[in-house]
Amino acid sequence: MKAVINEGKSLHSKALELDDANQQEEIETRATKMAYERTIALAAFRKDATRKAQLGVDEKISNGYLKRLAQMENFYANALSDTIIKASLARLRVTEENLTAAKNLLSELNAAKAEYDREIAEDQPATAKKNAAIEALTDWMDDF
Repeated sequence: MKAVINEGKSLHSKALELDDANQQEEIETRATKMAYERTIALAAFRKDATRKAQLGVDEKISNGYLKRLAQMENFYANALSDTIIKASLARLRVTEENLTAAKNLLSELNAAKAEYDREIAEDQPATAKKNAAIEALTDWMDDF
């Protein structure tokens, strides 16, 4: 019985680990898209230091989740609010629709991350309680 319970715990841990990896891959995919659009913006404004700074393409993309997210939000907000930036990017096939879609994905990403964090926070005490209950049951069954 203990082996079956341990197998279940192992499967549960593996599922959580794979879910974490999947979340990270989604973040990295979106970050790659941003890096591509940043590269285009960098080329478009190579002689315009003001707009490069406004978009944040003159600084390195952060490895930290929150900082990277802030950089992405800044990039898309400024790209969508400045008509010169929009026009320059459109000439390079980054349309206003592309920018809007990417900005909307950031909202979805924020919502998904918040939900994920909430679920992880809820799961930890629930898992501890479940493990304690299973351990108590296992101890009780060992008496037979």
